[in-house]
Amino acid sequence: MKRAEKQEYLAAVRSLQDIYMGNFENEAVPRNAHNDASRLHLVAGLYVYNPVTRKFLVQQRSTTKKTFPGQFTDSASGHIMARAGMTLDTIKQEMCRELAEEVGIEADPGALFLWTFFQDPSESEIKFIFVATSDATRVTPDLAEVTDRTGWYEAAELRSMLGSERFVKQVVGLWDVLLQNEAQFSVFMNSLVPWQNYWNWSGGLRDYLVWRAAVDANVEDAHRARRIPLFLGRFQPFHRGHLRCLEAIRQRSGDVIAGIGSAQYSRDARNPLTYDERRDLMQHCIDRAGLDFEHVFFVPIPDVHQEHVWMQNIKLLLGDNVYIHSNNDWVRGLGIAAGIHVADKVSFEMATYNGSRVRDLVRGGGNWQALVPDASYMSRRGLVTIIQQSMK
Repeated sequence: MKRAEKQEYLAAVRSLQDIYMGNFENEAVPRNAHNDASRLHLVAGLYVYNPVTRKFLVQQRSTTKKTFPGQFTDSASGHIMARAGMTLDTIKQEMCRELAEEVGIEADPGALFLWTFFQDPSESEIKFIFVATSDATRVTPDLAEVTDRTGWYEAAELRSMLGSERFVKQVVGLWDVLLQNEAQFSVFMNSLVPWQNYWNWSGGLRDYLVWRAAVDANVEDAHRARRIPLFLGRFQPFHRGHLRCLEAIRQRSGDVIAGIGSAQYSRDARNPLTYDERRDLMQHCIDRAGLDFEHVFFVPIPDVHQEHVWMQNIKLLLGDNVYIHSNNDWVRGLGIAAGIHVADKVSFEMATYNGSRVRDLVRGGGNWQALVPDASYMSRRGLVTIIQQSMK
């Protein structure tokens, strides 16, 4: 008599907002019901690099898989099992189990770095993405899960495969980023260190959601609930052009959400400052300029390296009653495509006042001081030294 298989229960969570605030409370859902679109299932993916051989571990899914059969994907992935007391560390443990089962490689959960997370509306899933290094050189693939083409690939091979082989669409942008950073992979890994306790940055989101609920409760018609401006940028660093935008916003609203993009990255050439450093610099400049906002809600916005998913996640996180302020044409286009109102551009000399130029002048010894609201604050806080030293 055939023995009945043990039923597995997957983790389903309430909302993307809960995950942002570090609430991993979950409901147990039978695996055979995981396609229920009314629940958000937790899944995770892992990308592994060997810095000695300079190869990436790439998995090809079995041709018998119901979804994405025969397509190349990440290094390992899977659904997260339901459990009480779930934390980010227990999710890392799940990923190490998947890696061992699928390709026979053991990993320490402490070696996994959270890279990003996002809600995939097409799959009713919230996906955690991790990255790790390993000194393993061989794989033992479980051929029920993956094919024998699963293995280690040099950067040039992987780059060629992305152009010639079938890959799961969602992983392509992530592999592109890793290939761009392969030459200095340790810099990329170190850039993620402050992000590992990301929920410590969620106070602004929590305050906004409380404020939003109170505002919505005080209007008779929910459709007339007032919208709040969302000022999006990386602020690397905050400069006079950014301040000019906030001055224009203040003329229309006493409240603003400051969405700090690329929140997970720091200490590299393009993103030298941490989220905390950017938030504090921005708050200082707002106070110094006397803008007198009633509320400034600082919210970290991580890159997910899928542009339309990124903007959809902003909408899922903050709701419908926001409108975007950004002079960046790419951001504006994504906002319009997602059905978010986009305010008119604020006029200032973008060729003069932009983050890339400020960073270049800081590193080259030019006159960057005239481009920022408070150069002495940046010097006192060590931000100038950080920008100078964060070079690839």
